[in-house]
Amino acid sequence: MVDKTSMLQFFDIAGVTSETKDYFPAADLDCHGQFPPTYICTCEIDPVRDDGRVMIKSLRDAGVKTKWDHYDGLPHNFFVFPGLPETKTFMEQTFSGISWVIEQM
Repeated sequence: MVDKTSMLQFFDIAGVTSETKDYFPAADLDCHGQFPPTYICTCEIDPVRDDGRVMIKSLRDAGVKTKWDHYDGLPHNFFVFPGLPETKTFMEQTFSGISWVIEQM
């Protein structure tokens, strides 16, 4: 699972900090209008959850067509556990989200 320590290691390897303007596309407001239709899903217990929320809002504010699914009470990569009932829902919604993106293009 991805946790705060893992995320900090990713940032260190990439040579960026939260202060680096272009470390995350949501921080680069100039490029948002150039995004294609975008599907994003987020999970409640996920260190990058808020990044997904910021990105969805930023893209919508720039007029980009977006589709967003959110999974309450679940961690990052929960879907790798096939026994969870939410895994089936995730797979169905992900395929639906991908189909939606293709239909928008």
